Amino acid sequence: MRKITWDNKSFYFDGKPGFLVSGEFHYFRVPKKDWAWRLDMLKAAGANAAATYVPWILHEPEEGVFRFSDAPETDLDGFLTLCREKGLPVIVRPGPYQYSEMRYCGLPGWLFEKYPEILAKREDGSPIAAHMSVSYLHPVFLEKTRAWFDAVLPVIARHMVSKGGAVAFAQLDNELTGIHEWAGSFDYSPEAMGYGRETGRWAEFVQKRPNAPYRDFYFGTVAEYCGILAGWMRERGIACDLIHNGGNPGMIPYFRETAERLGKGFLLGVDTYYNLGMDFEQINPVPRLAADAFLAYEQLRLMGYPPAAFEMQAGSPCDWPPITPEDVSCWYRTHLAYGMKGVNYYVFTGGRNPAHIGGDGDLYDYNAPIGPENEIRPLYGALSGFGAFLAENSWLAAAWHESDYYLALDWEQPREKPDLLPEREKELLKETDFGFSRAWKLLKKGVLFTSFCASYTPEAVDLSADFAGRTDRPFVVCASRRMPERVQRGLVKLVENGGKLLILPVIPELGENGEPCAVLRDFLGGGCEKAAGRTEFCYAGELCNLQSEGVWLGGENGGKVLARDAVSGRTAAWKKEFPGGGAAVWLGMDWKLTKRAHLAMFRHLMAELGLNGPRVRCGNPYVWCVIRTDGDRRLLFAINMFAARIKADIEVAAGDGGSRRRFETELGPMEVRTFAVD
Repeated sequence: MRKITWDNKSFYFDGKPGFLVSGEFHYFRVPKKDWAWRLDMLKAAGANAAATYVPWILHEPEEGVFRFSDAPETDLDGFLTLCREKGLPVIVRPGPYQYSEMRYCGLPGWLFEKYPEILAKREDGSPIAAHMSVSYLHPVFLEKTRAWFDAVLPVIARHMVSKGGAVAFAQLDNELTGIHEWAGSFDYSPEAMGYGRETGRWAEFVQKRPNAPYRDFYFGTVAEYCGILAGWMRERGIACDLIHNGGNPGMIPYFRETAERLGKGFLLGVDTYYNLGMDFEQINPVPRLAADAFLAYEQLRLMGYPPAAFEMQAGSPCDWPPITPEDVSCWYRTHLAYGMKGVNYYVFTGGRNPAHIGGDGDLYDYNAPIGPENEIRPLYGALSGFGAFLAENSWLAAAWHESDYYLALDWEQPREKPDLLPEREKELLKETDFGFSRAWKLLKKGVLFTSFCASYTPEAVDLSADFAGRTDRPFVVCASRRMPERVQRGLVKLVENGGKLLILPVIPELGENGEPCAVLRDFLGGGCEKAAGRTEFCYAGELCNLQSEGVWLGGENGGKVLARDAVSGRTAAWKKEFPGGGAAVWLGMDWKLTKRAHLAMFRHLMAELGLNGPRVRCGNPYVWCVIRTDGDRRLLFAINMFAARIKADIEVAAGDGGSRRRFETELGPMEVRTFAVD
């Protein structure tokens, strides 16, 4: 086995950059006689790894009765041995949760029947979801999980890559927090979390951080739980990197505490799907999901990880709506364009569920590339084609995207979930006219969508790190009313260093815990207030009555007025220049991209900040473009995520910013085309 290492740029195989390409392969669902052939087909599609769940529900059907060799579907040892013979490193996922459309989400039924006290609770004390959602830190659940780990981990430990085996990664649980959030609540269990009690975890947290939100406490308990699981894994000989998969792109920031707690040897990735049935928001790849992928991969990069999708759609549990080769090909190449360096196809092949574990029928076909009867389906061609593209462009494994401006990332914004907050915090949230979740919505549906449609590509920057030296490009901040004093002072320093700042739609006046903090407001020369009543936001005297979600108004501060409210006549945006070449623009508007006028406004804002157009200029806003480069080679991705053919006239600046090269192209429905622009 080649040694697999990683950093935030790439995976490395024996020290050389490469893509991690895996396929989900459930040994317990595939007939043992077909293991070898299907693993060969996985390799032939371009994969260099395999992944599998190890379902607790199957291997401990009765409490204390463990099955690991009494039937082909329980022969974990045999499967891992075969993967070693095939030269395929394995991502092993022993839970305790699996999900995977199993009953009880992969936990044994006896666990809920005998120990109902382990269920996670809503704030009112009712169970979140019976027979499914547990409180991770409940002592009974931990006791039973420890017994499961004591049985399964020694089997896995025999197969460590360090011992000449196949296991390269071991996963901690599965899509943590999803089992709570998707059922509508964080866990407020009095027994496990201590919520509502004078002693226990919650009381200790409040004593240390009296004004911190419950979500910070909850995510901290997830980190504590992961630390417990990781400790048990290490004790039982799991001598490989430990991984976890965020359940969707929006969950990546939930694991900041986990990453800090586990440190070196922990790797976080994301799960990403576009169609899991008719009730899914979309049934084919769409721009909104592409923007989510971009943000997820940028967040992973900033956290120190190679952007990886540990579950990437390669089928569906539902037979309708269909998963088509054209759709997944567009999906994969779009993710590659926006930074993906690792992928695990979920699932590569399915089969029949062993008795009593299937949660959605006996057949787990999943419409996978390889069917349960060894059918080679059209999806297999899509995977093979993508694998061939990765092989032909292997240099992309160490590439990065060319960017036009910096987009500031405040980790608290995507973590704020208003519907999941305790009632006390919901009331506090109403007291601010622009909170974290609203700022995150503006960042995604306003700034990012407008950027992509106007051909600008950002690079995310971590506001919790040192950013004051990022003065070579415009620096864009979607702010809420609350901002830590350290961050406010960092933005002041950025401008004093000669940086160009765009802040919108509000100017913070509070610190991270709601205390007064007006460092940035005082430096900029004034604050703002939410407009009451009817407004008409007019930018640059020509983009009048711009559609908005909200408007904020400020006073004169000696700067250049960029926008006014036509109803009140008050300033709604300004630009102020500072000694040393720095400048700040405040834009008092919250918007979702709906009009071409938003694109014109954004281009004007970038020009005010000294950016003379993007690196890529596409005349069609429905085609999104991005360039990936390793410093020597450059590859343009042109993306059409619509169901119609689209023509595009694209100009690309030379790497040194000089002459521009022009491409006239026509993209078919759901097509991503690439052009070498060396």
